[in-house]
Amino acid sequence: MSSYRPGQTGEQEAASGTIAYDVREIELKSNGNKIYGKAYVPQVSGRVPLVIFSHEFGTTHTTGEGYAEYFASRGIAYYVFDFPGGSISGSRSEGKTTEMSVLTEARDLGHVLDAAKEWNFVDSNRIYLHGGS
Repeated sequence: MSSYRPGQTGEQEAASGTIAYDVREIELKSNGNKIYGKAYVPQVSGRVPLVIFSHEFGTTHTTGEGYAEYFASRGIAYYVFDFPGGSISGSRSEGKTTEMSVLTEARDLGHVLDAAKEWNFVDSNRIYLHGGS
């Protein structure tokens, strides 16, 4: 068993999967702002399903890292990113909180989704969204 903290809320235990994975920093642009993110990519041949994590307001991509480790160790790629302007502190994306809204989040997530469809490890017919709030 290995510990992981989805959403960093309390201690939770889950058995680790058996598949090794790489962590790749992948930066994108949306409306002129850099979007910082990390892809957890299973070390398997061929394209795999992808889950894209949208973090809670005021937090960062780190709240999804426990999920990313869990899924990647089971053969499912996982992408965590910082919404531009969506974090109170610690964000590695550009953008101001005062310029962020539900509409800009939807636009930014759309840009992430479009980019992910082109990644060479992703089965573009099996992309899923996961959000925390």
